Amino acid sequence: MVRCRFFGRWGRFSVSSSFLCSKTVNVYFTLQYLKLARELPGYGEIVFPHCPCDSRKEGEVVASVGSSSFKLHACQKDGSLEVR
Repeated sequence: MVRCRFFGRWGRFSVSSSFLCSKTVNVYFTLQYLKLARELPGYGEIVFPHCPCDSRKEGEVVASVGSSSFKLHACQKDGSLEVR
């Protein structure tokens, strides 16, 4: 028998089920990681290289497209973002 922590509770499992326990715990932590990552700003956005824009006399823009937004970020000619 092997002791294993499973969703916050301790239990006793046979050696053959300890493999299943470790895989289930790995899935749990993977789901927790994805939940956290999806909350980060910029997750799932596609960012395109900087390019010239008609509305800016000097400098360029970086376009980013996400599931809920389309953003244009002002940047310098070398691609470094400008701070507001």
